[in-house]
Amino acid sequence: MLFPTLAFLAISQIPETPMWLLSKNRMKEAEKALCWLRGWVSKEEVAEEFAQLVQYSKNSKYKSDDDKKKLQMDLISTAKQPCGGCTRPPIVPCDSNTGDDDYAKLKLHEKVKDLLRPEILKPMSIIIIVNFLYFTSGFPGFKTYMVLLFQRVHSPIDPNWASVFVSTSIILIHIAQMVAVKTIGKRWMTLISSFGAAVAGLAIGVHMSFQGFFDETFGDLSNWLLFTYFEILTLATVIGLGPVPWMLMSEIFPFRGRSFASGFCAAIYYAASFFAAKTYLSTLNLFGVAGTYYIFGTISALGLVYVYLYLPETEGLTLEEVEDIYRPKKRSEVKNL
Repeated sequence: MLFPTLAFLAISQIPETPMWLLSKNRMKEAEKALCWLRGWVSKEEVAEEFAQLVQYSKNSKYKSDDDKKKLQMDLISTAKQPCGGCTRPPIVPCDSNTGDDDYAKLKLHEKVKDLLRPEILKPMSIIIIVNFLYFTSGFPGFKTYMVLLFQRVHSPIDPNWASVFVSTSIILIHIAQMVAVKTIGKRWMTLISSFGAAVAGLAIGVHMSFQGFFDETFGDLSNWLLFTYFEILTLATVIGLGPVPWMLMSEIFPFRGRSFASGFCAAIYYAASFFAAKTYLSTLNLFGVAGTYYIFGTISALGLVYVYLYLPETEGLTLEEVEDIYRPKKRSEVKNL
């Protein structure tokens, strides 16, 4: 009970997100939350970022075309006159109504239609496919049945201690990933992850197909090689394919509709997790370890191509810039490119 208790105490100290507070028109609380999020800094230090969030929240409201034109005129006129007593740049009025009352009043079919926007459907499909690549990397099933699999492939150390070693490495690579993501970026981490999963999966398949040859050539070292492949598969998957989709959910969806889209992706994730765990042993029995990891390695290799072509880099971009990636461009905008 110690760890969930500590988690409860820690989470209780975290304020609501600035964007959610802005959607409820709680400006002062949102500004205070942003100061906390940036490391207990002063309002002046987050003034520019807060002004951008306010404008983004205002733009995220459900509006007709006439409302959008009026908003642009309001922003232009407001920018010329700073609000008295504000610490943030005069981008939006201090008393701007950034709530989501208009969206809440929509009928069900209007909300569903709003959620079918390309800005939501395109990133949703990317997250679902990357999650699919995670489950077909061969790691989730291996993690669930680690001891049984190590017994089957004759691990060079006790299967129970081998699972302890692998589980410890998962914790360490998660810490390394948190530190490195700002430098490497989520896109490159996912590319590295897909490449490592493909190489490790195919290496496991080759090793199991020609195990007699490897045993004769390398002796006791042969089992250590196989153990190393599983460790590489673990590290590669954990550094990108596993955590990156969860990071993207908080930034790749537009604010309007983010809760529904994130919830839908999470539901698909856990359904796929159940399916992967329930079918892993059956797949091993049907295709053998070699055949199973040939399949997993091939899917990871194809996934590497998909990630390279379709997964954008969001590190360092504002929420509005991320949303612009998936917003359909008008003909006039395309001509200017």
